[in-house]
Amino acid sequence: MRSPYVAISVLASALAAATAVSHTARARDGQPPRPCASAEYHQFDFFAGDWDTFDAGKPETVVARNTVTPMVDGCALREVYREPGGHSGESFSTYDAGRGLWWFDIVFRRHRQ
Repeated sequence: MRSPYVAISVLASALAAATAVSHTARARDGQPPRPCASAEYHQFDFFAGDWDTFDAGKPETVVARNTVTPMVDGCALREVYREPGGHSGESFSTYDAGRGLWWFDIVFRRHRQ
């Protein structure tokens, strides 16, 4: 069975790709732009927050908690997924300006009951 966590991450990636708006951040007041200030780095900002994760087959059933927070001055997002039975995972996502795409790295930990 595919993890709902992976499904959420894939959905977020598709949403960001479909709604991406590309532009260059401009320096203000003679100062260079802050790292990660361009819009591309903030395409996933809508995902930040605390979320319930639901079973796709039973949409009324909450199966986990997902907490997404910005990190490194807005250059990345940290996602923490926790199920009551002990299954947990974390991901770190950021925009790769050199390649013009988002990437994320996921680590899962599964407990047996």
